Amino acid sequence: MNDEALDKLRAELETVRAERLVDEAKSAPSAIAALQQEIEDEKALRDACRKYGRIGVGVHAIYTEIGIVIVRRPTLAEFRMYQTTEGTAETKLEAMDSLVQSCIVHPGLVEFRKIEAAYPMIVSQLAGACSLLAGAALAITSKKS
Repeated sequence: MNDEALDKLRAELETVRAERLVDEAKSAPSAIAALQQEIEDEKALRDACRKYGRIGVGVHAIYTEIGIVIVRRPTLAEFRMYQTTEGTAETKLEAMDSLVQSCIVHPGLVEFRKIEAAYPMIVSQLAGACSLLAGAALAITSKKS
């Protein structure tokens, strides 16, 4: 290739790259909207911590561009229902979804489904967080007599 052809290709690459950056900037939330979302998220997290306990003990939160998702520690009955689900992978997914639905503190279910549509793995992450809140990560120690 000659220098002229290379220069033409480089110019085209820069044009396409600049167009992409402009498109990204247009689709990004405004600074005001982003701050408003962050304030609402922090209020929801503050309220959840006041009601259920601190992060990592009583609640777990996942931040997304759409908004925060907060779950609380499951009750014994909720967690046993989740643990005793046997069967197909589909049944286990339903069990995870049921556990998350029972433990979700924020947002409401309709808003959560919008977040789930954007982040399909979030139910699995939240079910794992509920397991940790239920004690899955507690250290097992024994005392010497």
